[in-house]
Amino acid sequence: MSASCLLLDSGATKTQWVRLREGREEATGLLPGLHPFLTPASIWRESLLKLPRVGGGQLVGEIYFYGTGCSSAQGRAHVSSYFQEFYCPGLPPIVETDLLGAARALCGQTEGIVGILGTGSNLARYDGQHLVEQFGGFGYVLGDEGSGAALGKAFLRAYLYHKLPPELADQLEKEHGLSRASIIDAVYSSALPSRYLASWTEVMLQCASEPVVDTLIREAFRDFVQLNVRPLSTPQRRVLHCTGSIAVHFRAWLEEALAAEDLVLGKVSQAPMPGLIDFHNGLAN
Repeated sequence: MSASCLLLDSGATKTQWVRLREGREEATGLLPGLHPFLTPASIWRESLLKLPRVGGGQLVGEIYFYGTGCSSAQGRAHVSSYFQEFYCPGLPPIVETDLLGAARALCGQTEGIVGILGTGSNLARYDGQHLVEQFGGFGYVLGDEGSGAALGKAFLRAYLYHKLPPELADQLEKEHGLSRASIIDAVYSSALPSRYLASWTEVMLQCASEPVVDTLIREAFRDFVQLNVRPLSTPQRRVLHCTGSIAVHFRAWLEEALAAEDLVLGKVSQAPMPGLIDFHNGLAN
């Protein structure tokens, strides 16, 4: 790693960036989530212009971008193209998937099972250098078990099918303006429906004492563990490390679902950036 380094970690909702100089944090900030296919080019440019640059021109030092949608060569090429007007000649950005970023943050150079549980979900086995086996990451329509979007989807379905207690449904309608029409409009007309679905997880936490809501949460994490974690586990590999707001706030349910399959929850972090800083500083030593 060079004397100056710019790290970016982009999920579905936000991008955290940190500029390191001689291993120390010199500047940090937040940008919108930057996806190679879903984020308009205008938002990419507007966001990258906010990063620290030399004389308002080029970005400083090495650039590492870890992002959702970057598992394919096409996705990585798109990200590189957005950075093209900003990076120094001969120093193009190193673009990797956000899941590799999570693995490096949580495991360093040690193997393990690593997951992201945020607006979406993703999971892989990490051999200490590479992601060697992956489950999930199919998006909120086909999968994303255990994610904020999957939890919110289950909650809203329970409302639409009149599975919630009448008192709770009335409360949601009065306090949040919830209705059949508002849900359909938000899911099918908005640009980012997964964010809308995931936004309901805060309400779910507030009413998790309701048996129906508690059951919805338990079922969501049961599906996540059985469909995604169990296929990657062995008797010698039983620990799951996770990053993301859902892993943090729904930790008790996640631990319970893992324990039911004789698995264990290891490291849990709100965001991977602190671990990524340690990882990249380790490379420089």
